[in-house]
Amino acid sequence: AGSGSVVIRNEAQQFARPTSVVDSNNIDSGSYADVDESVANDADYVLTIALNDVFPPVTSTAFIEFGLSPVDDPLSSTGHIARFRVKKTDLGGGALQARIIVKQGDTVIATGAWTPSLSATFTTYTLTLSDAEANAITNYALLRHRVEFTLTVGTGPTMGLLSWDEFQIPGLPSATSQVTTEEAGGTSGGRNTSNLLDNDVLMEGTFTVVDEGTGN
Repeated sequence: AGSGSVVIRNEAQQFARPTSVVDSNNIDSGSYADVDESVANDADYVLTIALNDVFPPVTSTAFIEFGLSPVDDPLSSTGHIARFRVKKTDLGGGALQARIIVKQGDTVIATGAWTPSLSATFTTYTLTLSDAEANAITNYALLRHRVEFTLTVGTGPTMGLLSWDEFQIPGLPSATSQVTTEEAGGTSGGRNTSNLLDNDVLMEGTFTVVDEGTGN
């Protein structure tokens, strides 16, 4: 009979959300509490000052940087997804773009591409970290998100609005169990995962079972 190690991963996701403002520039109003909802709410938001690239004083960029709530290291490099929701208030024809940067403390982990020119309707954009970027995170209690706005074309004045920010992290590995192929259903493809969960661990949620062993 073959035997091996079976990893059971709880698929409930973790979410890091803004809990503080670490730094900002050219922000008119709003704070972390306006963008930290579990479900996006466009009724409250962070608002930049009026940005313009012609009339003095020329001010064409703005940013806000949040400290995020701590999450556990998922021991996985997949499924790290930053999301943010932005739009512009166009008062002068300016073209405004935004991007998100994922940081650990002062260290940049990943930098998103600039969005297309923002419209006057809130739109959600995402940044999915590569395996290498996710593996560069060594302390999940020090995560930050920095959202930047830049006026690329036009005279302005144009203001940027940010209504939501979150960072999705995979769930934790919940258990590792040693089983034989007979105990697990006879073959790796026919494993009886419900018996494994009943007999070896008692947990709630949805689980993925990964066979790390080989048969003899």
